[in-house]
Amino acid sequence: SIAVHSATDMIYGVGVDMAVYKQILSKMGPKTQWLAASKGSVERIAIYGDILYGVAYDKRIWKQNVLSMTVQTEWAVASRDSVSDVAFSSYGFHPKRYEE
Repeated sequence: SIAVHSATDMIYGVGVDMAVYKQILSKMGPKTQWLAASKGSVERIAIYGDILYGVAYDKRIWKQNVLSMTVQTEWAVASRDSVSDVAFSSYGFHPKRYEE
């Protein structure tokens, strides 16, 4: 899962360790490095404004401000459980719930 924060020209991606990584979008290429941006554990991410939202292993949405996020900062819970994905559009926030 990837997300772009256009105000800072950063692209964020989820690593195999479920942590978030970042790099400068306009300089990204096959040889550029991804830098650790947060601790895990998220599976999917989306950005709205300056907030990065992540769907975690517990199937809840967690959030952090991308401008202050580090590998030491904590995620704050933002939803109940049973969410499998999250997206934003001009129509608003779209959490995808598990269908049972």
